Amino acid sequence: MFANQHVGWVFLGYPDERLRSWLRPGRVHLFEDARAIAKEEGAPVLFLQLGARSAHWVGAGTVAGLEERWKMFGVHVRCTRVLSPGLPSVPPARPASEGGGPATDLFRVPWENRALASHLGLDGFRSTTPYLDDRRDLRLTAYDLRRLVDLQPGLRALVPP
Repeated sequence: MFANQHVGWVFLGYPDERLRSWLRPGRVHLFEDARAIAKEEGAPVLFLQLGARSAHWVGAGTVAGLEERWKMFGVHVRCTRVLSPGLPSVPPARPASEGGGPATDLFRVPWENRALASHLGLDGFRSTTPYLDDRRDLRLTAYDLRRLVDLQPGLRALVPP
């Protein structure tokens, strides 16, 4: 598998939304402001609820379809799993006495999708193109997915094998 191979999407819930209230296993939700380009039916989706101070993983799903072919926006996503409560995007740091080293190293690794790292709350990963940060949907590569699972092992239950 190539490092930058596209494996899915991360759909964001903005701080003023309650993404979890839209999600029910088996239910399809239309994200009217998600870009239809490059989306394929069946592609995996992780749902990340952004907050004022932190972000939480709240579920998973798959792309179920796109709006009319000529439209640039509109993606239907079928929810397959909801996490209640959600998983923190980055678990709280462990004290050094508990061996908190490996997670700390993950804060320094490069990310292919810098906007994703920034939304997770990792310092130093602000995008150099801020207008792209407002996107509802973020491309997820195999490389970044491995980083996500390393940072939050609980995501393994949401990620297809």
